[in-house]
Amino acid sequence: MNDQENQVTSFPQPERTGYAAVQQQKELRMAMEDVKQIKETNGSDRTNAYLEQGWVPLATSQRQEGNDQWVVYSLGWKGDLPAKMPADMWL
Repeated sequence: MNDQENQVTSFPQPERTGYAAVQQQKELRMAMEDVKQIKETNGSDRTNAYLEQGWVPLATSQRQEGNDQWVVYSLGWKGDLPAKMPADMWL
């Protein structure tokens, strides 16, 4: 894989400068420290099922294998373990 195939993109954030930017970075670090489990999914139905259970989006990345291309969603669980999973385990 080259760098383009494995590019990670974070969810859009409002642009902040100065003190607000520093505070935003602190909030992000503290938020990541609260993540107790990480799950990668693909497909909107599968991802939405996890979001409905309380998982939070962390990042997206684009994957490519030959001519096939898809988006992978990285989700985090911040609640008590065990993490809530969608009812349909095929998700």
